[in-house]
Amino acid sequence: MINCYSAYWKELAAARGWKLELPPRRIFAVVTAVVLVVIVLTTTLRIADSIGPSKQQSLDASSYPIGAADWLAAHPEVGTRMYNQYGWGGYLAYRFYPQPNRRVFIFGEAALMGDPLLNRYEDVQTLRPDWKQLLDQYRVDYIVYNRGEALANVLETQPEWKLVYEDSVAVIYVRS
Repeated sequence: MINCYSAYWKELAAARGWKLELPPRRIFAVVTAVVLVVIVLTTTLRIADSIGPSKQQSLDASSYPIGAADWLAAHPEVGTRMYNQYGWGGYLAYRFYPQPNRRVFIFGEAALMGDPLLNRYEDVQTLRPDWKQLLDQYRVDYIVYNRGEALANVLETQPEWKLVYEDSVAVIYVRS
């Protein structure tokens, strides 16, 4: 099929008087070098913008409970046992280790924590019928969780839980 089109284009070019002339080598080399420099500079600027400290800080601030952790650090008297969002456990452990009242309930290395704990976490997160009893069993007295998630929305309706902190990423509820 390519040969058919090739022959067609050759006939068309001959009929219209088109001539295939390659540009002189020097001009071709200069144009190629300029295009390559532009591509390299554009790529470098794009990558530098994506991995810069300010970009990382904005990504962290929109993904992790930085404001909530700052609030907890400013209020050390709040809480003794935390229930936290699974994906934030590593960040919270990093921020507060070795403070005993800031130990996380769970973090991203579930294999270290075992399936039973992961299942209990899931029971609370998905609001299964025994979710309140599990929080009681683990003596959880404050919760750091995603703003707008089901658990956070239900806690808002529970008289024994009081909202003490809220931002665009996280909420903190303290047991009354």
